[in-house]
Amino acid sequence: SDKDRERFDYVVGRMKLDKTTRQKLKPVFFAYRKDLKTAKDVYNNVKDKYATPIKKMTLNVAQARELNNARRNADKKVLDVKSKYEQNFLSILSPQQVCYLFMFANDSKEKRAGR
Repeated sequence: SDKDRERFDYVVGRMKLDKTTRQKLKPVFFAYRKDLKTAKDVYNNVKDKYATPIKKMTLNVAQARELNNARRNADKKVLDVKSKYEQNFLSILSPQQVCYLFMFANDSKEKRAGR
């Protein structure tokens, strides 16, 4: 997606990676972002399903339980994705660079825009 391309450019720019490293990192980074989105969608899809009762603060017990379970499952999946990709990134980057990659990849849109 355009958002992932923008995020990738921001991350590698902040990290000042050379062209060869960027080329090696790019497919792994995009796969990471895709898997991360899939993991987060476990919760986001349920949240979208209940958008109206959430907004009106009228969730019933079953809906609240479903949302809580979905959030917990999504959190576990996100951790699994990050663990898996930490190993993949370490085949390309140093441990320090992997640390910075995760920090910069999580920067908000405002921070990436310099606000």
